[in-house]
Order: sequence, then structure tokens, then C-alpha cells
Amino acid sequence: MRIVFLARDKELRVVSAITRAETFAKHVVIIDLGSKDSTSDLAEKKGAHTIPMDKDCTIPEIARELLKLEEVEMTLIIHLSDIWRLRDLPVNVNRTYEGRDVNLALAHHTDVDPGDSESVLFGEAELEMLAATPDGLAALSECGDDDRCIDLPASLNVRVHLAKRPTQPQKRESLATASRFAQLFHWMLSSKHPLILFGLPGLVCFSIGFALTGDVVDQFQSMNSISLGVSLATAAVTLIGLFAMMTSLMLYILGKQVRQIQRQYDDWPAPE
Repeated sequence: MRIVFLARDKELRVVSAITRAETFAKHVVIIDLGSKDSTSDLAEKKGAHTIPMDKDCTIPEIARELLKLEEVEMTLIIHLSDIWRLRDLPVNVNRTYEGRDVNLALAHHTDVDPGDSESVLFGEAELEMLAATPDGLAALSECGDDDRCIDLPASLNVRVHLAKRPTQPQKRESLATASRFAQLFHWMLSSKHPLILFGLPGLVCFSIGFALTGDVVDQFQSMNSISLGVSLATAAVTLIGLFAMMTSLMLYILGKQVRQIQRQYDDWPAPE
């Protein structure tokens, strides 16, 4: 199987998409639709074959370009759009096992009745996903922009449908979702994060002790038991705050190192 990504200005996602696709297919191809960033360069460095094309290219034009490559049993073409996610790749790969010569999914925002999707002109169709055999690609390559999916040979097993709209998970209303900072603060409290247990009290003690140090020095003109006790108490509060902040940073760094080691072992017991 060959997996083909249609990408335009996707330098932040193309490498991860290629890496994920290599677990399913031996051949990975990137069709660059006129990118202005380093999408094409990153794809080539990753080892994927890159084909430059115009951003307004049609499905028959894409099929003609792919027929110039080495023939494979199945070609899977995926539009690397903003709504496509890596978790959708196994679902797309399963489409290749349906035994169809052409399995075409049009973009869900295509202005057409779902029951009449096979009548869309190739010149107006926006591809979301296409799984095709060599016979299916050959038939698509012979079509023009004014042809429709229904005009494909009757001997082919063809399915044309609209891609499903991305499902939006139901949002839970709570005080923790008021803002990103509130979520972070709630997580740190619930997980007893060291930056909360030691860092925050240490910061308060250090700030108070440091602020009182100047007042204590200016307030007492003579050395006696009272001035000495207050000075020592102020110094103690400052040092305790400093040590607490250092402890929180050390525990935070050590915790990340321990989790990094745990990820290297599959049989490591998961934390409760």
C-alpha cells in the first residue's frame, strides 16, 4: 500500500504524519500543493517522495501523477487538512480493506446533497480521502474536470460519499475550565505538585522575610536581646523560604526524570 498526503503549509504536522504513515505503508508520498513554508524540504529529509502540484489540482490530475510512480496494490490519499488528526489514520487505512476499486470521500463542507454525491463534477470536488486500486486510478486519470463520479466504468466497484463531520466532544462546565491558568492550578492542587506544596509557601516566606530585613536593620539602633531575636527570626523566615523553593524545584526535576525512566519500560507499574 502507498499512503499519499495532500499538504499545503503543514510544516508543523508533515513529519509526524509521515512517521505515523510508515507504520502502515512502505511507500509514503507527499503532494505539495504550493506550500510557502518548509513542508516539502521536511518531507524530503524524512525520506518521503515529494510531488509539487498546484493548489487547485483536481482528482484526475492527482491520479495521473500517481500513475507515474511504481504500481502498488492499493493507494490511499489523505488530505492533510486542519480537521484531520493522526488518530484518524487507522480508520482511513481500514477503508482500503473494503474491496472497492474507488472509495472516495468528499469534504464534508461540499455544497451537495449527501444522496447525490456521485454527481459532483471532478473539477469542483474537494478530496478528503481516496482509496483506489491501480484500475481505479487509471479510470480516474482518464476523466476530465467536467466528468462526474457516476461516469466511471460500471465494471469498477465505486463508492462516493461525504466525509463525516468531526465530532465535537461535549464540554463540561466547571470552575476549573474557566481558563488555562485555572486548569493548571486545579491540577497542581489535586496532584499535590511540589511547586504548590513547597514552592508557593517558600515564595511567600522568602518575600516576607526579604521585605522585613530592611525594616529590621533600620528600626533597631542598638543590639539587645529583642533586636537580635527579631533579626534571627527574619533571617530564619528568609532562609526557610529559600530552601522551600529550592526543594520544590529539585522535586519537580526529579519527578520528570523518574517519569522519563518509567516510559522506557513497558512493565513498569503505573502510578496510582
